[in-house]
Amino acid sequence: MPLNVHNISDEVFPGILVGDRLAASKCFYLCKLGVTHVLNAAEGRKEKNGTVDTSKEYYEPWGITYKGIQLVDVPQTNITIYFNEVVDFIDQALTAGGKVLVNCEMGMSRSSTCVLAYLMLRHQMSAGEALAKVRKHRYVRPNAGFLRQLDELDCKLRRERGIVKAVA
Repeated sequence: MPLNVHNISDEVFPGILVGDRLAASKCFYLCKLGVTHVLNAAEGRKEKNGTVDTSKEYYEPWGITYKGIQLVDVPQTNITIYFNEVVDFIDQALTAGGKVLVNCEMGMSRSSTCVLAYLMLRHQMSAGEALAKVRKHRYVRPNAGFLRQLDELDCKLRRERGIVKAVA
């Protein structure tokens, strides 16, 4: 596992960075890295714990495209319902030749789960392969509920791809 747990962001796949609250709040830093899109997986008001208070308006002067989703980092949160829009947003950024920062408060659970789903859905990786790929660049730790949902996605994708036969 890499020792760079203190970095505010790390490029975990070409064009995709996973980062924390600090990375998301530093527009000059993002522009310097070439970030064109920000996906905030912890959108919320400053008063609430565990959220990152940024918005479309926050990034507009810097020409950065923004998408925010309000996710609480607890095992009961259904993150699966956001997978398609997250994957589409990351696709849009990369297809346009941009770079996307996917952030949450610490850049370890919500943001990494979004990136893992992207790698599984768009790059035919298993949950284990995606996690290993991301962990080469950043220490991530999706919560137990998110890991279970990624595992369920993995099983579904394996069935669809004919890797495992569906059990009757």
